[in-house]
Amino acid sequence: MRMSNAYKYNLFLLFVFLGIWTCRQLQPDKPDNINIDGIIIDKKPCFSAVNSLFGRAVDSIKACECILPAFYNAIKTDSLLVQKFKEYRSTFVVDGELSEVSGNAIIDCVRANIVDSMVKFNMTAEYKLRFKQKLNEGFKARPELENLDIEKASDCIIEKLAGNITVAEYFSSDYYEVPRLKALFVECYQKSSL
Repeated sequence: MRMSNAYKYNLFLLFVFLGIWTCRQLQPDKPDNINIDGIIIDKKPCFSAVNSLFGRAVDSIKACECILPAFYNAIKTDSLLVQKFKEYRSTFVVDGELSEVSGNAIIDCVRANIVDSMVKFNMTAEYKLRFKQKLNEGFKARPELENLDIEKASDCIIEKLAGNITVAEYFSSDYYEVPRLKALFVECYQKSSL
């Protein structure tokens, strides 16, 4: 018995379909949810936020798998915040001491998951404010900078970095150890001395 070309073609399509289906079934699942202390959280909003802020500079999957539990650990002693976490099923802005704790946990997660350190970070107004606060705290902590107009110096640095700071530089644990920032400190120090 001889098979027609149409029959061969249909048989070919069937095997292709079965092959594709089999390959997809063998791929490991990448769940979009994470279970944190019995609370099911959809990770997609976190992925979207991380990708929106940092683009390809940060592995959003790994960062979110770190950020969500870290945020929960920072707030879990406050029952009202835990209830809010259950309702929102995501991170949110917290006030007071917990703001710093949760913020530091998130920064640690982002820092640990930087995959391309050369991507430029377009600082939003909120990130510029945080950057300026960190600069000011660093200036105040250095006794050799007591004759410095701190506001003027930090404004100078932010102006010079406008759109030209990398994600790795922004999330550096010590700005004073980043070579490119050191050069800016010297230049802005000279312009901002009292």
